[in-house]
Amino acid sequence: GVCTPSRYALLTGKYNWREFNGISGRWGAGRGDLPRPSDVTLPEFLKSSHQYDTAAFGKWHLGGRFYRTDGTVITDNPSDPSVVDWARPVDFHAVANGFDHFRGLGVAINFPPYVYMIDDRIQFWDTTLNGGQGAYRPAENTDPFRQWSTSELNAPVLGQTDSRAGLGDPSYSQNDPGPQLFSDVENYIAQRATSGDTDPFFAYVSMHSPHDPWAITPEFVGTDTANGFLFADFLREVDHRVGRVLSALEDQKFYPVGVDQ
Repeated sequence: GVCTPSRYALLTGKYNWREFNGISGRWGAGRGDLPRPSDVTLPEFLKSSHQYDTAAFGKWHLGGRFYRTDGTVITDNPSDPSVVDWARPVDFHAVANGFDHFRGLGVAINFPPYVYMIDDRIQFWDTTLNGGQGAYRPAENTDPFRQWSTSELNAPVLGQTDSRAGLGDPSYSQNDPGPQLFSDVENYIAQRATSGDTDPFFAYVSMHSPHDPWAITPEFVGTDTANGFLFADFLREVDHRVGRVLSALEDQKFYPVGVDQ
């Protein structure tokens, strides 16, 4: 019931052990292409049978093919950023499995590469964009991706740590994926409300919690943290994040205020 198996079962309706056991690891390697080409995923069904628009956010952790500059698929854990083809689309990822849009981490919060993706492209935080405030853009092979050590990844985390050393964006922090996920979802819901698109939509919001590492952001550090029970404060933060999604749907009138759905 963990990680890759649970996501596979949810999205395909199949027990994972009919195809594989275990989880996809660093760079999405280890279990072959998931979902399998013969599988019909939930978003594929909704698109073909009910004309839904589909989007996925957050944790993917079902594999995907990342490539070296020599054209071979990455199956190990390279530490030299120059051997990775950062500009090449990632194959067999979310948008190849029924999702019109994807925004989240390339693999998982504790496995490299520590990069965000939009659809099938790796992103890079460019500090020169947006009037010097910075913004994400599609990655280029000349971008200065770096090797992160486990201690560097763990350093900002107030909570449970469980990161593996690996390559990533130099701006990456383990404190950011959770809050970033819900900003992306809120933006998507707002865009749907103003787009004029009358198609129904399916948003697969896949939180990184309770997966390790989990990190409490400063505004949620409270009494329980002071008493040594950090996870209680983290649970409050997770509840708040779920509330943000419900509030966004309510604010944009996707269901009536005060009516349970």
